[in-house]
This record gives sequence, C-alpha cells and structure tokens, in this order.
Amino acid sequence: MWRYSCALGGRDRHHQDSSLERRGDTLRIDFYCGRRALLDYRWKNDAVNNLAGTMSIKDQDLREAVERSLAQGRENFRLLEETRQKLMDLEARTLIAGTPVSSGLRLINRVFDDRSAEEARRLAMALTTTRPRLCSSACAPLIAPA
Repeated sequence: MWRYSCALGGRDRHHQDSSLERRGDTLRIDFYCGRRALLDYRWKNDAVNNLAGTMSIKDQDLREAVERSLAQGRENFRLLEETRQKLMDLEARTLIAGTPVSSGLRLINRVFDDRSAEEARRLAMALTTTRPRLCSSACAPLIAPA
C-alpha cells in the first residue's frame, strides 16, 4: 500500500525534511511540494554552497571533504590526548625526582590553582603508576575538589 501526503502553501515550516517511513507492508512518503519545496531546496542549496565556499571546494566534493575533516579531527584529538598523557607522565617523574625521601617515603604535596580537577586526577594517576611506587593516599589531596 502506498500513502503520500502533500501540503501546499508553506504554512507548516517546522517539518524538517521529506521522509520515507516503512511500517509493516505500508510505505509512508512525506514530501514537500510547491512553495515549501522551493524554500527547502533554497536553504539546503545555500547551506551546501556556503560550506563548500568556506572549505574552498566544489559543492560536489563537500561530503568527502567533511568526512576527511571529521576523521582528521578525531585523529588530532587522539594525538593530543596521547601527548597530554606523556606530559603528565613526565611531570610525575619530575615531581618524584625533585621530592626528597624522608623516613623511606616521598610525600608530594602541591596546590594547583591553574589546573582543572580532571588534570589533577590525571597527574595523581601518573604519580601512582610511576616508579618508584607511591602510596595512593599521598596523592589524595591532589584530587580533592577545590
């Protein structure tokens, strides 16, 4: 069974897109016609042309360019997180090396006004996993909320 709907006029502009929906053996097709179709095409065409112009590419290449940009963004984020972790590990080793041993223990006590709670937690984790092994309770003040 085929069912279609067509609203003439342009009164219902909250409807986002033409659509195709299957329910059992019924196929429902909603689409724009007339003025609504023209307005819908115009804003989509403007959006595609603006994005293509911003990226300095042809409109036909927009999908592939966006997919490449998203993939590159994910890769850059992954590399940034790896670099942040290496920096935290280096900072942990530096803190350990610069802390004297007293009664067989190294007690690192620092206040970080310029760090978020997440950064302090990451540093505490790096401190507890770096050799020589530290007592995790010595790092508890690092992750306490400010």
